[in-house]
Amino acid sequence: MSVSHRFNSGIRVVLLAVSWLGLVPAVFAHNPDTSYARVTISSNTVEFKFTYDIATLLRITPLDLDQDGRVSRAELERKAPDIYQFLRAQIHLELNSQDAGFGEALPPLWPEDSSAAIPERDYHQRLVSFSFRNPVYDTPEDVALIFDVFGRFSERDTMLGVFAHEGREHEVIITRFEPDYLYDTGHQPAVYTQLFSYLKLGIKHIFLGYDHILFLLALLVVSR
Repeated sequence: MSVSHRFNSGIRVVLLAVSWLGLVPAVFAHNPDTSYARVTISSNTVEFKFTYDIATLLRITPLDLDQDGRVSRAELERKAPDIYQFLRAQIHLELNSQDAGFGEALPPLWPEDSSAAIPERDYHQRLVSFSFRNPVYDTPEDVALIFDVFGRFSERDTMLGVFAHEGREHEVIITRFEPDYLYDTGHQPAVYTQLFSYLKLGIKHIFLGYDHILFLLALLVVSR
């Protein structure tokens, strides 16, 4: 994969300039075709929160199950497993340059400013978040996300991302032209953590690697 580092300092400048003109509320209004990702990194967990408007979620799975022109909280919760499955399949994660899973899926977050059901006219403005929690033994040295979702959505889809670590936030923009991002935490793992990783890798190769087991069995046969 081609991984690029990019920091949107220009966004801060633009927002500052716009705030002088008194236009900040308009800037923060949700823009259709825009989704959000937040990665929070700590010493024992990496949490992922992906936020989409209802209109985008409808491209993943049907939500208005009773066809009444509204999406209710109950309908969303019923279809949440399909959305989580889609996210696991279409967004790939690497921790320390190794393939990893997102871990435990948390209940979806219904928008606080919405009632029990969202009408069709608000599908492009109401946002729902889906989160995962991945326990780790130590702060990862790097976290990479690779998005394959853009082929499913429109060509204008944009993912605004934030990597939060040790009180700092790093903003990125992910599009179909640059669908991946690698965040380097700068963390140096302790020696015992590295030894544990090597030990776990060795056990995996010895006991879970069928080629290794077959090789050992072949040696036994030859020796006899």
